[in-house]
Amino acid sequence: MKKFDKILVLALMVLLVSCETNDISGVLVSSSPTPDARFDKSMEWNNAHEYPVLKVPDSYRVYVCSDTHIQTTTDKFSRFVSAYKHDSNCKFAVHLGDLVSGKEHHKLVYSVMQEPIFTIVGNHDLHFAQWSSFVEYWHTSTYYVETVSETSGRKLDLFIFLDSGNGTLGSKQMDWLRELLMVTSGYRNIIVCTHTDFFQGKAFDGNSANYPLEETYTLTNMFRQYGVKLVLTGHKHNWDDVTFAGVRYLTLESLKDDADNTSYVVVSVGNELNFEKIPLK
Repeated sequence: MKKFDKILVLALMVLLVSCETNDISGVLVSSSPTPDARFDKSMEWNNAHEYPVLKVPDSYRVYVCSDTHIQTTTDKFSRFVSAYKHDSNCKFAVHLGDLVSGKEHHKLVYSVMQEPIFTIVGNHDLHFAQWSSFVEYWHTSTYYVETVSETSGRKLDLFIFLDSGNGTLGSKQMDWLRELLMVTSGYRNIIVCTHTDFFQGKAFDGNSANYPLEETYTLTNMFRQYGVKLVLTGHKHNWDDVTFAGVRYLTLESLKDDADNTSYVVVSVGNELNFEKIPLK
């Protein structure tokens, strides 16, 4: 048997024995609605509810994790939740997507979370047509959160959450983002949170790989033009810290229970942005 054939057979065997955690057809064609359709659903929720405005001290912390890929155990994620709940200066937490791997685990993740935490959808959250499960618990995957000073009432920071579960924002979300960024003057920090990273290549990642080249150019240029200071992403499970065109891009490691290199990030938000990477064994 030729080497390529052996590799193909081995890959097929791996997929077949892991069908509970890998949506084989969904790797090629998403089994959940399109990015534009998901955007419409998110806007339906947003239009019926106010975007969150949080009163915070002028300096505060935000805990950020990604890619928990929860199936049956929640050890590392539970430790992350405990850490932010016991930090009196942490005003909210962020999960950058791929909350679950496999079918019907969003309920388990939700049972562990404690408010306030903001989430976005990752590609694995869409496998097995699980978009409906995601919105059942978290309602929206495209939105923004403002922070204002609890003493003076002045606006401080803007956190923008984007749905990149298919490796693209889609046309509707892109237009929404552009219109939002055009009216963001006066914030001291603009921070973008999304699942798909920008600069780490991968040979094959199905329908959820890196953004198309033209979209990467458009987004990075928009972030530069409108003063975004920090972009937080996950997806590849590899740590990366890149500054491009004056914007810092952090790609987080995973927080999977069965992974070796796992960590989360604590972002200190004030007149300057700083962060600390917290390893979890």
